[in-house]
Amino acid sequence: MRRSGPLRARVVISEAAPVETLKLGFTIGRKFGSAVQRNRMRRRLRHCVAEVVRTGEVDASHVLIGATPGALGSPHPELMQHCRQLLVAA
Repeated sequence: MRRSGPLRARVVISEAAPVETLKLGFTIGRKFGSAVQRNRMRRRLRHCVAEVVRTGEVDASHVLIGATPGALGSPHPELMQHCRQLLVAA
């Protein structure tokens, strides 16, 4: 389990590099907020992950990302930074 700010992720590292397909899931429970807020967070996370994957830096093959309610108010650059930290090899 990795954590970065309001995000957490369970990651399976790929044994073969580079990763051609990334299997991605999101866990955003009802405690996060209304359905509108949960869906907005999923869309924001999907967009951030797509940007990180485009750079080719991802070393994982399977990722499950969860968010705390504080993530909804995070500005886009900050959310991008947290996504990158979760998905990119240190």
